[in-house]
Amino acid sequence: MSESFLKHQDSLIATGKELAYGEISPQEAQEIEVLQMYKAQIMDELHDDLAAIDAGEGTIRGQGRINRDAIYDAKHDSFFVDCEGKLGMATLGDLIADVALGCEYSLSLHAVPREKAKLYAVERSKTHLNQLLNRQLALQEYDVAMQEEHETRAKHFAQAQEELNAKEKGTEAHVGKLFEQDIIHLLKEVQYDLSHMGISVQEANIVQDMDEKIDFVVQVEDRHRGVGVRETTAEPKTQSLFGIQFTINAQEDVRQKKERQIKQSKEHGLKSKVDDILLVTVPIGCGEIKAAHAQWYAQGCPPGGPSKLYAAQVKVGLLEKIMEKMGAKGTMEEKKGKMEECFNAKH
Repeated sequence: MSESFLKHQDSLIATGKELAYGEISPQEAQEIEVLQMYKAQIMDELHDDLAAIDAGEGTIRGQGRINRDAIYDAKHDSFFVDCEGKLGMATLGDLIADVALGCEYSLSLHAVPREKAKLYAVERSKTHLNQLLNRQLALQEYDVAMQEEHETRAKHFAQAQEELNAKEKGTEAHVGKLFEQDIIHLLKEVQYDLSHMGISVQEANIVQDMDEKIDFVVQVEDRHRGVGVRETTAEPKTQSLFGIQFTINAQEDVRQKKERQIKQSKEHGLKSKVDDILLVTVPIGCGEIKAAHAQWYAQGCPPGGPSKLYAAQVKVGLLEKIMEKMGAKGTMEEKKGKMEECFNAKH
């Protein structure tokens, strides 16, 4: 997120409150009313955080399952974090991406640059709102499916609620889902630590996942630039949005099934404003994924998430797969060295 976007913070807050305080149908479950109240509370807290940041006083407090103090290091443009008595290093991208893992950080506002503090506060609130939105959508879709006697759909959304519980408690066991979290974490790191890449990511909501077969949405700039093409200020920038369906299963029958699902989704008409939905297959071993998550928990959940434990070459390879699928291979080739340098510095 750029400083220019942050200048529209009042609009962001107003929009969030409008959603949060929207009318609630009498037929909706009481749980949805509670979720609406939580959404309103998140927007109120964001308003207070942004006011404190502008004043340069106070502290943004962590609100996750795990909360740690983060001290800004201006010399290296990074953060020192106390993790189980050991001093670790984290980037802004690590801090923002970790929120989805239930790991949050307390920032002293007199030391952290204003733009970085705002980015953290806004992105943290967006993650919290997305979590509540998914719960609300799951409840609403389950209720509608039951009323219309769509038992299979109702069963799917009941299961989705259980998966949301597991994800927020950190007890998710499905290897594919765990690796999906790692990929989104990795893309968020790139978004904020390597902003010159022109990549941003947004986790799909539960209806996008269920109905449109989208796991996450990636926006990429300069998609049509080739290798060796030099960027100039006069060169127009293009932006494309891609819905990504992600799988670690490389079997041909699985690929064909997912391709059919994506085709059917597009034929029924997409509500998501994406240019296309792409299937990305990364044939990585389940053992490697489980080992990374087990090691991360054994180490006390340090900053950077389980994705930090993958080799830099593996992470670059994963991003190459995604970028190539989106037609942005040229951009990837140009920035590959910087990415490897960034990832190696985190180990």
